[in-house]
Amino acid sequence: MNQVQGMSAADTIRMREVTKRKYLAIQKRFNHLYNERRLRLDDCIEKIKEEYFMISDRSVMKILATEVTLTDERSTQISDS
Repeated sequence: MNQVQGMSAADTIRMREVTKRKYLAIQKRFNHLYNERRLRLDDCIEKIKEEYFMISDRSVMKILATEVTLTDERSTQISDS
């Protein structure tokens, strides 16, 4: 039985592109709330949970700790524009 709980951010996780985009959007939103709007950590997590319909703080923290890179060519075209 494989346990996902023991995985660290450095572990390679196979994800679909749509999941990667969601993770990147959540990470970008967190950075905006925390670094630009200067909200407290717990306020940022609560706001993300509300905006992305999440229940658990752990889920948000797991997403924030996950390193994500996009391999899709469309994503590089969008970011270059």
